[in-house]
Amino acid sequence: MKYKSANSAADFNRQFSGAYHPGSITDVTVTFQCRFTKDPTLHLITTATNAVFVEGETSTPTLTLYLDSRETLNGLLRGSIDGMNAFMAGQYRSDGHIVLSQLMLYAFRDTSVSVDKMSI
Repeated sequence: MKYKSANSAADFNRQFSGAYHPGSITDVTVTFQCRFTKDPTLHLITTATNAVFVEGETSTPTLTLYLDSRETLNGLLRGSIDGMNAFMAGQYRSDGHIVLSQLMLYAFRDTSVSVDKMSI
C-alpha cells in the first residue's frame, strides 16, 4: 500500500529535488534509512550529484535516522525545525555516522555546509 499524505516520497522528491546541493554530503553514495514512529519507513539515497527519496526500507543503509514523523523530517530538511531542538524533544536521533546525519540536515537548505568543512 502506498503512503498517502503531503509527505510521500514523491512529495519529498518534488519539494527537495531542486534544493539539493550536489557534493554537500560526500562523493560516494550514502543511504539514509528514515524510520518513523507515526509513519511508514522511507529512505534517502544521495550521491555527489543527486538525492532521491524512496518509499520503504533498504537492506543496506549507511545510517538510520529515527524520527517521530515525516513532517519532522520535512521541517528538519527545510530548516524550520532545529536539529538540536528536535533531538532534545525526542523527535530525532541518528544511529550511525553522526557527521553524515548532520550534513543531511544542511544538504537541502539555502545555507549548506560542505563536507570539506567537517571531518568525516
